[in-house]
Amino acid sequence: MSKKKVLLVIIILLMLAASLRPADSVKAAIIYTPVSEVIDLKVDGSDVSVTKSLTKTYDYITHMTLRFSYNDTLFIGDEFGEGTALENGTCFLYQGADYFANPVKRNEQFYKFFEETTRFVDDKDPKHIHIIGHLEFEHLFGHPLRITALTDLQFKVQDDLTSSTYDLDAFKIVIQGNVISSLSGSKFITVEENVLRYNTPVDITFADLKDSHHYLVNWTADNSGIDFYTDGDGSDVSMRLSIIASNEYQTIYLRDGETEEIIDSITVFFINRNYYDMSDLFNNAPYIIVYLLVGLCLLGLPIYFLRRSKS
Repeated sequence: MSKKKVLLVIIILLMLAASLRPADSVKAAIIYTPVSEVIDLKVDGSDVSVTKSLTKTYDYITHMTLRFSYNDTLFIGDEFGEGTALENGTCFLYQGADYFANPVKRNEQFYKFFEETTRFVDDKDPKHIHIIGHLEFEHLFGHPLRITALTDLQFKVQDDLTSSTYDLDAFKIVIQGNVISSLSGSKFITVEENVLRYNTPVDITFADLKDSHHYLVNWTADNSGIDFYTDGDGSDVSMRLSIIASNEYQTIYLRDGETEEIIDSITVFFINRNYYDMSDLFNNAPYIIVYLLVGLCLLGLPIYFLRRSKS
């Protein structure tokens, strides 16, 4: 084989190598859905203690914030609110055990139990003292608080916190956390695969929809998308969507076609955008041909001028 042919083969192989990348491992991004709620502890637990549990589902609780205020301008650490220390105290229970080791009976304990605590007097008439405390579990312990049941985190009130003795304006705990998932929704929507190559069409099916109804499917925040109408017999609707995602995942929404209200959603994940396999030789054939033609032209021009210089 001549040197020119060898050079041409090398160039072609280099161009093919540039168009193909080794396969990366499939990685599905984790979706963290934020969840929060407010637990009101200003209740009467003197005769029968009052235990309040979580009302929302969490996988992890990341933050807990205290909002405590009472009608006074004087802060006394060994009192509760503006009254004497509680007799029994309020317990913060994690999986049945007191998270703070001891019940909260005095104002000063908030500074011990919460990571960051701020106190100020407002400009109301009459004025109130406010104590704001923050607890970030991951910062303090290196991990968030794992939750597997609503009763994993409870608050037990054992005194009458509605009494004028303490003159509380508020005693609330704000809970913040998340639910971890890789798929959201799926009551009305199913996909054949939830982890796809970025340029692979998504086969999606909508089931249990209203008869002869107008729907919209999209993956944007606005009302643009694909309209479709269900048949009179309420049969399932299947379609193939080509989505070029800007992230590792894309959420597909099913909306009411008239109100644009979100009915359901499902999330699909895309592996590394630079991933290619042998099927791309066919999918990208037009580009490869163009690259080869350009390469041959670039290779042919020097040879052409070299021959002319020798003639």
